[in-house]
Amino acid sequence: MFSCCVTSPEKLAERKAKYLLGNVDKLDEDLQQWLQKEASQCQLIEHHKKRKNGAIKDNDTTNQSDALDIALSPDQENTRDSSIPDVQNALEIAPDNAHLFSPISSAPVGMRDRQTYRMWKAMIELSESFICKTHITDIPKTLHFFPLETYDIPNLDDFNINGMNFLQFLAKFLEVFFPGLTVIHEDLFDINIHMNDVITSRVHKVTGKKQFLVRDLYCNLHKSTKVPYRHYILGLTWTDLYPKEELNFVLGEASSGSKCAVLGFGRYEPMTFKEGDEVELMMDGALLWQLLRVASHETTHLFGIKHCMFFSCAMNESKSVRAALDQPLFLCPVCLRKLQKVLGFDIRKRYSDLLELCTAVQNSYPSPQLNQSVEWLKRCVASLSDPAHR
Repeated sequence: MFSCCVTSPEKLAERKAKYLLGNVDKLDEDLQQWLQKEASQCQLIEHHKKRKNGAIKDNDTTNQSDALDIALSPDQENTRDSSIPDVQNALEIAPDNAHLFSPISSAPVGMRDRQTYRMWKAMIELSESFICKTHITDIPKTLHFFPLETYDIPNLDDFNINGMNFLQFLAKFLEVFFPGLTVIHEDLFDINIHMNDVITSRVHKVTGKKQFLVRDLYCNLHKSTKVPYRHYILGLTWTDLYPKEELNFVLGEASSGSKCAVLGFGRYEPMTFKEGDEVELMMDGALLWQLLRVASHETTHLFGIKHCMFFSCAMNESKSVRAALDQPLFLCPVCLRKLQKVLGFDIRKRYSDLLELCTAVQNSYPSPQLNQSVEWLKRCVASLSDPAHR
């Protein structure tokens, strides 16, 4: 006899969240519930938007079932529910700003492009050793932060946040964003002197400005600086970067295999460059926001965390500088789960420390994006602190 199993949108969202997050039983019960709740709520918002926009019709079981593609692995496909109930008026979803996280796409994500927690964990465990599986908690947790050129920002000598100069602040930000990671602030390593013979450069045909091939940097920095290959490197340059000959420009790039990331300040993006433009960098809220966004994004890549395809997240892929800078500073539940696994930090303390630091930044170098980040952090800390918010 044929039997039909009816599954509500809420149950579908819970299944998606559990698939994306993997086993979170080793976190304490409150954090486990918080992560699963936020991921589930995000899936409900996505479902609500699809139905409102007509992508899911109230009686269209095919389209509703397709939404499960994001959650089901190939060996689970046969367990898919054969019918979805009428969900008209079943969801009363508050506006997106009432929730901490939101989906980025109205369509299911293809298997090739997504990286769930389990996918990431398996990749990391096997990539560290060709002989045997490596336990994630045994992965080295040391990052060497190198200034790669002397800076040419007139007001940077006056930089001061909580008594820290610019480079000290950046190292502090990395420590707070990646608790459990030892950040070593290295002295200037001028690549124009020490690596000039191994770096490919070009003058861009539109901007007329010098650019470094970023791959030559992250492939050679360990050897040139004599940093142990098991440690990570983050390099900061003031010269524009490009990823390969046929592409224009990149704010930064990371290689988890090379354990190295490099970021530049991108003052001459070819897509927005106008003839005669001469940009004198000045440290302000907009420039500092760019630094924080790119530094946190590229450093997260070092842990094997790919671009996020599930939620609005600091790890979303971007096709332009503007898109990159409009993305949030913070990780979604799935990417946060990955980072917490490798570094083992206290999630509540991490958000509290980020709120304190970002508030100090906003007081000294305000920007609209950072102000939004501070308000988001306040809501996030409240959600984690007050059981009524869970």
